[in-house]
Amino acid sequence: MTSLKSKDLQHYVNEIFTIDNFKSKMGRDEDVSVLAFEVTDQEPAKDLMNFIEKGYASVLDADISTGENNRGKYNVFVELERNRRLPEHIQKILDDVTKLTGIEEWKYRYYKDVESKPFTEESVIPTDKDSYNTFIETFKQDELDRFFNKGATDQKYISDNRIEFKRYASGNVVMEVVDEDTTENITNKYTGISLLDEDSVSEMLWLTKFFGNYNIYKIDENLFFTNGVRTKVLKRI
Repeated sequence: MTSLKSKDLQHYVNEIFTIDNFKSKMGRDEDVSVLAFEVTDQEPAKDLMNFIEKGYASVLDADISTGENNRGKYNVFVELERNRRLPEHIQKILDDVTKLTGIEEWKYRYYKDVESKPFTEESVIPTDKDSYNTFIETFKQDELDRFFNKGATDQKYISDNRIEFKRYASGNVVMEVVDEDTTENITNKYTGISLLDEDSVSEMLWLTKFFGNYNIYKIDENLFFTNGVRTKVLKRI
């Protein structure tokens, strides 16, 4: 890699990055924080990866995605130890990458939150194992309750990717989470034909009575629940 100069990566890097939206390769998520920068092309992504990996003692690892993401871009992943200096270490990286990109105002999305917020050293992000686990558990339950807000079910995660739904006088249903994303991304990703055989239609009618007025359809063994701009792909257990 040739030495990067000021604004060599201008117009290549998105000003919105994510924190803790991807899993760590270097350790447990509660111990390692993962940043992800989105870059338009593979070569600039490699340049950014090398710049970050070689420039900071706080960086445990840097890597790029093996292919394009669902937006046709490349992700650059940066892994940092989760400790009280994490916001400071992130800010230092951003300050230096600003010189390469010209981006003055960075925004971040935490975990699976769709809202972007300006990043500063005072941004509230988990800096230890306990605060991380508490945040993730609370976020997942709040998001689950917001999504399934059209019916009379109570729902909770019983493991990392399994949800138990209960409805008074109707029993319970356990589902495995296969995928979740914007409705547009899910529609583009799963291109099979919705099943309309008698058994599948009967199952959709029963699920609508149990869950409420969602757009529910089935492709193979996957059940698609749509609420506005978000869709969850579930499988009955």
